[in-house]
Amino acid sequence: MTFISYAQNFEDVLLNRVFKDKIKGFYIDVGALHPTVDSVTKAFYDIGWSGINIEPIKEFYNLFEQERSRDINLNIALSNSEGNLEFFQVVGQPGNSTLNKEIAEKIAQEKGLELSHNIVSVKTLAEVCKEYVDRKIDFLKIDVEGTEEEVILGGNWDVFRPTILVIETTLPGTNIRCENNIPTFLMEKGYQQVFFDGINDYYISEESGDLANFFSFPINVLDNYINYRSLEKQRTDRIIQVSSQDNNTNTQIARLITPHTEKIATIYESSNKQDYLSVVKKEGQIKIALDIAVLGLGTILETAKTGVSRVTEYLLKGLLKSHQCHIYLCTSSPDLFNACQTYINQNFEDKNLHLFHLWELKYQNIDIYHSTYYPLPNNIYFATRIITVYD
Repeated sequence: MTFISYAQNFEDVLLNRVFKDKIKGFYIDVGALHPTVDSVTKAFYDIGWSGINIEPIKEFYNLFEQERSRDINLNIALSNSEGNLEFFQVVGQPGNSTLNKEIAEKIAQEKGLELSHNIVSVKTLAEVCKEYVDRKIDFLKIDVEGTEEEVILGGNWDVFRPTILVIETTLPGTNIRCENNIPTFLMEKGYQQVFFDGINDYYISEESGDLANFFSFPINVLDNYINYRSLEKQRTDRIIQVSSQDNNTNTQIARLITPHTEKIATIYESSNKQDYLSVVKKEGQIKIALDIAVLGLGTILETAKTGVSRVTEYLLKGLLKSHQCHIYLCTSSPDLFNACQTYINQNFEDKNLHLFHLWELKYQNIDIYHSTYYPLPNNIYFATRIITVYD
């Protein structure tokens, strides 16, 4: 069976070599960020695994609570001591958020982004394991933008010994290794470094030394995997193609999207068109709230015109051609409302398009809310969401 990889640097493909025959495993993800996007654990969760996700950003922690019911999800940060610390978020780049102020400021300055900060609860890895772990840890992944060493120093490596460690070991956005004592410390704790993928170091415990062979060569076609971004792109392209047709295509669109509720998922899989229309209840039209915050951002920040921005623009133009869709343009970021209006004025002057704040659509019986990955809104009023997750 083809393995679907969600991880940013195909870390899950390497891990799948070791665990491909294991249905019920256990992981710990420190700096989990998102349950799907760039997730090292998503593929394993989908086949029956469970674990602990540690994510200090509230909005993303909430997503784990919604989508990872088998997992233990903790809205905290980890370090080498417990307490409360200042946490720095790079606005628009949450993956670069960190407890390290210097690193956060440097990233924000280099990318022309703003920096926000708040106080978060901090625990040690040892305390988390003591409270929640009652089984063998198959792998531990740590990605905390420069504070990996502190997380490791806070572990109890004599009692809790993950089989495999995946530790980001480079400066953010580079292949340059950080200068730290992690290799020496872990060697003293009985761990052997077996692979470097350009971003992460992989370690195996000395009691699992026979696994080293799995890391003796890089990822290749024989690993039989496909990148989920490719699948999402194919699905989005197909939605645009189908929605731009003039014939009755509601059922086709329904089968292409990925719903987030069991009830609607069941109806989408049904071939009975009346079942689908009974949920939509809009006289054959699908009411779509399209979040164009990323397009507004592109009017004030040239570097924001990325692949995900282009996909959103193509999707907007395709949906506007469809007679089966009624589009509500909106923004989940109030700060970008004027920028989004500027985008509309510059590109759709001949069309009567209105822009809404997300909260204004709360009672509009929206069927589908589509957004880009960054930034996610704090409140979602719509049961069915499509998130563009590739760039």
